[in-house]
Amino acid sequence: MTIRKHWLIALSCIVVMSVLISSILFTGLTRKSYKDVINDRYDNNIIEMTNSIEQLLSQPDSQYSEIQRVLHAHLQDPIFRLEILSAEGEIQNIEEKQLPELQKGFDGKPEIQEISIYDGNTLLGTIRITKAGPPEALSINRFFDSELMTNALIAIGVALLITLIIGYMVSTKMTTALRKTAELANELQVGDSSIPANTNILEINMIRDILYDYNSRLKMKQQSRKALLDELVHQSRTPLTVLQIHLEGIEEGLMEATPEEMKTLINQIEQVTAVISNMSEMIDEEKEVQELVIEEFDFTHFIRQIHNGLTFQFKKKNIQLELELNQKVELHTDKHKLNQILYNLLTNAYKYTQRDGRVSISYTVDENQISISIKDTGVGISEEDLEKIFQAYYRAEKTKNISGEGIGLYIARENAKDLGGTISIESVLGEGSIFTLNIPTGSLNPHKE
Repeated sequence: MTIRKHWLIALSCIVVMSVLISSILFTGLTRKSYKDVINDRYDNNIIEMTNSIEQLLSQPDSQYSEIQRVLHAHLQDPIFRLEILSAEGEIQNIEEKQLPELQKGFDGKPEIQEISIYDGNTLLGTIRITKAGPPEALSINRFFDSELMTNALIAIGVALLITLIIGYMVSTKMTTALRKTAELANELQVGDSSIPANTNILEINMIRDILYDYNSRLKMKQQSRKALLDELVHQSRTPLTVLQIHLEGIEEGLMEATPEEMKTLINQIEQVTAVISNMSEMIDEEKEVQELVIEEFDFTHFIRQIHNGLTFQFKKKNIQLELELNQKVELHTDKHKLNQILYNLLTNAYKYTQRDGRVSISYTVDENQISISIKDTGVGISEEDLEKIFQAYYRAEKTKNISGEGIGLYIARENAKDLGGTISIESVLGEGSIFTLNIPTGSLNPHKE
């Protein structure tokens, strides 16, 4: 059975029950009120008639016509005969009428009510009232009850008809929205990302939002391998480039294969090895964060190795790479991730600093963290691009002629988050930029070098 049929049946049942219950309650209350009004009117009629007859009988010169006038005035349904009896029981006055058309169906016996009228202890006379039955038993009242029930049934029919019309319109709208939602699911399945207009049905809009969210998550999972492979390529490219440049320099006689140079080359090989060993973790879609490998090491020696590894590359572009050492620091963090951060920041500075420029590395230490600053005299970054440069694959319009994928700063920021730190930037367009990395030091043992 379709949703429309379920909806119409349920709505019809609810409406019929609601109208039926309300009609029964309304009819019952109306009948009671009507009965109370009829009885009150009858009682008031008897009281007025009794008072009037008592006044006339207490007057010795009362006229027959006056008593007849009072009896005629109070000869109201269900009363069809009024008699005035003397104290001796003789009929003095009588007034009667035929039963009305609506009263002829009364099957019971007439009821007789007598009211005695006294003047002190003296009996003046008796009013004999003959009526067709209790006021509420009159056929006109039964007709009223019948009309009430008929009107209630008409109300149920009209309400049901209106309900079916409105229910059909609402169910048509609902089924149309659901059908379009099903079509949307099929379109998303085949890769169509068209967005239909929202409906005014909250639940259907929620279903559509869930479908879009689920579709977005699927797309993100599909793109995650590409992003992770891009990250792998990017992380391995820098140490491989440094290796290539240094080996070419040694081959061309521009550099000597000194023990310090060999340490630099070995350090780059270790970086490539670390990237390859972490490859399985990086392409595992279910693993959102790589596990940190925390170790304690000498940051001063560490930053010297990075400086020595990039110095020759910077010299080829005639960029001066400066390192300011002010104290020896022992860090307790993930050495591989910190290495990636600094290489990415320095490679970024190399790309966007023109020939004859300068890049400097400095750091300061407080009780709980180390701040590493990389300052360059490059092209700088505009204010509109400052908020976006850490987004994956973002390239500023003015720097698209410079090679790059736009992923280096993204990797640097994500690694900084993994280490519990942050990366901030200050930049002036045309003058240069300062990137500052702040990370916890862990077990810190600083002393002057």
